[in-house]
Amino acid sequence: MNFLDLCKALRREAGIAGTGPGSVENQTGKMLDIVQWTADAYKEICAMRPAWKFLRTFKTFVTADGDTNEYDIEDDLLITDLARFDEDATRIYLDSTADQTRLDWFDWRKFRDRYNVFPEGRPTVITRVRAGDTIALNRTPDDAYTLTLDYWKIAPALAVNADTPLIPERFHMVIVWYAVMNYAGNEITPEIYSHAKSKYGPLMSSLMLDQGDLPTGLRTFPTTRVR
Repeated sequence: MNFLDLCKALRREAGIAGTGPGSVENQTGKMLDIVQWTADAYKEICAMRPAWKFLRTFKTFVTADGDTNEYDIEDDLLITDLARFDEDATRIYLDSTADQTRLDWFDWRKFRDRYNVFPEGRPTVITRVRAGDTIALNRTPDDAYTLTLDYWKIAPALAVNADTPLIPERFHMVIVWYAVMNYAGNEITPEIYSHAKSKYGPLMSSLMLDQGDLPTGLRTFPTTRVR
């Protein structure tokens, strides 16, 4: 289901009179509300857990030889959608993955206290610097090493008709039911809210079981209960 399909499903399941919307763009009144409820529902669901499988991806990056130990996340790594790195899954190798080893993550304060100079060599430790827009290695690479950084991305907003949620399609109705709950709460229609919640709860539980991604290092992250 794309964004427009989700909006149509919301109108239908909420029992809102009329047809449409015919587009998610340039809407007013109730149709604009439908579009906004749907977009907000998707955004809120994506934010409910710190680590969804459908938001997980990775980036490979080749270091400069003897140039610097710091790299800008957007300009050098070309990562523009970063939510959080998976600190359990950062690897480095020189010629092939047969040589691959893990990079240990230090928080910035520990890294700063431990390392004052950065001799050339194979890096073994990585950190996210200061405001978070740069990574730093404990050694200045003495060769062109390949780094593989797993991370969770920020889900792009639903904006145009053809935009499709990153959530697997078999779970797309969880967006609709969540949006119906928000609609019903706003319109004070308890019967519709109760029905939507009865549909949303089991589907959200299934989504969490299927797509929840909580590696060892993230077990202290907060989780969100099904409403």
